[in-house]
Amino acid sequence: MATVYWIRAPHHTDMFTEGYIGFSSRGTEKRFKQHKKDSKRDKNKHLPIYRAFDKYGDLLIVSTIVEGPDDYCLMIEQKLRPTEKIGWNINRGGEKASLGTKRSKESCEKQSKTLTGKKRPKEFGEIMSKVLKGKKKSPEHCAKMSAAQKGRKQPPELVAKIRAASEAGRKAYVEKLRSLPIWENPAANKDVWVLADKAHSIISETGVGAKLLGRMLGVHEYAIRVMCNKIKSGWNPNEDAAWLEFKTKYLQEATNAQST
Repeated sequence: MATVYWIRAPHHTDMFTEGYIGFSSRGTEKRFKQHKKDSKRDKNKHLPIYRAFDKYGDLLIVSTIVEGPDDYCLMIEQKLRPTEKIGWNINRGGEKASLGTKRSKESCEKQSKTLTGKKRPKEFGEIMSKVLKGKKKSPEHCAKMSAAQKGRKQPPELVAKIRAASEAGRKAYVEKLRSLPIWENPAANKDVWVLADKAHSIISETGVGAKLLGRMLGVHEYAIRVMCNKIKSGWNPNEDAAWLEFKTKYLQEATNAQST
């Protein structure tokens, strides 16, 4: 079973423009382990993904986006990385090739036609809808998308329908995120937010910033910066019922995981 995976830094939230999107026919975990091994080879040091391994190390997060047949996963990867040099990716998605290998124009066009002609599984639209909802694209990414799609015309009624559905989905997703505590956000690192009471105690006593606080708690400053700023603005996790409930649930899940 093939997978499409996302490798990112703790502060990354947009899979369309940040981190590394990859395809693996062996599964996400095996491919991630191979990335780790490859990052130690001198010949790979120039590649963005392996420079990221040097910079972030064990702080890097990997997650599976979808899994399924090869062609299906390649379609998803092509949607997430439609052009070259997005995030830590060198090549565009949807093509089987060695990392860092430059593909010819003819090869890219041939692969694109092959994927375009493949029949998509019926659940493809639902998965891509979940991936796309609420994702705000940078101007640079929009420009690349525009260049990639240049010359391809869609019926006006379809364009209008897509725009309406996208805007409605975006608003619903944003409203949902706004209603959640920050530690319940899908992009939040729960392993860090559960340390909020300890961070509050340290900041109250010493007034340290994110960099030193991260060292004291054993996490990277990028992962703890938002929480540090929130505490310094007056937030006390010990007086927040939602956070206390979150910590109780987190510890219970950890206990259950250890007992199984």
